Amino acid sequence: TTDVTPTITVTTSGDYFVINTNACGTVTSNHILVTINPLAVASIITASGPTTFCVGGNVILSGNIDGIWNNLEVTPAITITSTGDYFVTNSNSCGSVTSNHIAVSVNPLPVVTANANVSVIATCTEISVVCAGSSVTLSGGGANSYVWTSGVIDGVEFIPAFSSTYTVLGTDENNCSATATISVILNALPVVTANASATVVCAGTSVILTGAGAASYVWTNGVTNEVGFIPSATKTYTVTGIDGFNCSNTANVTVTVNTAPIITTEVSDQATVVGNSVSFSVIATGTDLTYQWRKGSVNLINGGNISGATSATLTINPVNISDAASNYNVVITGICAPAITSANATLSVTPTNIISFNEENTNKAVSIYPNPFTTSINIIINDAAKINKAELKIYNVIGGEVINTTLIQKITTLETSNLPSGIYFYKITHNNKIVQSGKMISQ
Repeated sequence: TTDVTPTITVTTSGDYFVINTNACGTVTSNHILVTINPLAVASIITASGPTTFCVGGNVILSGNIDGIWNNLEVTPAITITSTGDYFVTNSNSCGSVTSNHIAVSVNPLPVVTANANVSVIATCTEISVVCAGSSVTLSGGGANSYVWTSGVIDGVEFIPAFSSTYTVLGTDENNCSATATISVILNALPVVTANASATVVCAGTSVILTGAGAASYVWTNGVTNEVGFIPSATKTYTVTGIDGFNCSNTANVTVTVNTAPIITTEVSDQATVVGNSVSFSVIATGTDLTYQWRKGSVNLINGGNISGATSATLTINPVNISDAASNYNVVITGICAPAITSANATLSVTPTNIISFNEENTNKAVSIYPNPFTTSINIIINDAAKINKAELKIYNVIGGEVINTTLIQKITTLETSNLPSGIYFYKITHNNKIVQSGKMISQ
């Protein structure tokens, strides 16, 4: 240097010595070699991404130049997976310096649970066994929001179509996620059958209904399994069968109740004129009814003037005098006993030469009383000038003549105690001409 002071302060490396000079010449001192070492240089570190993340994530810190990381790594970059304060120390003979610090925060994952809210047969931590067709509600726990596989919505009821394992992804407030699973196993429903001791019965018959294919049974309509009862009408009964896993299924059986014949409208008496048509009808209830019309105890057969002999309506066309009778009836038979016989009905037939009661002459030449009568009748001639020795004939309902007399007196009394009760017809003729006719009733 050019310094001439006794001492100098050296701050740079170099070869230092002193030159002494006089008249005699120049000499140099001894040499001192001074070396100045540089100070250590701190590294500058950087992060490859967010320094706050969830367990399972990482961040790469880089920028180490010839230093040592505080986790004792010496590589230029390190991968960080845990929470901490990270920096680099650079050292040499002059000392040590540290880099900038980077704080890393690693959030824990939520502890997610998968839960089934359902009426289960059996359940454990990860399995629920339910009856096929039952509804299930899956819900997650341990996080803030949940997303399920298979289209399931958290907390929303659904009916699984088959056994399956469902996974839920739960995410917490730090946006950290974890999964859990639950298996829903469908238990098959019992194959229930509904059986009856008889499916078609007559009213009043006892029936026993029995369920099969399950462990216990409940019937509709108040029926008890395997206990006899009397059904009141045709009805379908449903049984619910419950198996050992409390799974249930149903089955149906219909019991048809047939009824015996019952006459609701009896056969009524009929009156007509020979040659006309007449019908007897009956109205009855019952199952699968058949009819047999009779005259007395003799079955009538279709043919001739008879039709409908085996139906609810008997028709006689044309009517003959011989068809008149007081014992027409019908026997009604059904699928259930007993058969029933109607009351007897009377067919009154007027011969064609006798005017019917409805057509009785209105210009009375003769008065007949009492009518109805019992033991006698009185005949009074009202117009003797027109009637002289008129002939009176009385007929029963089948056209048989029961009285034939000539009216000579103005008043004639006839004994009738021998006439059976019933309907009679009379006609009065004079000079072969009917002057009066009508109907009388014997009581």
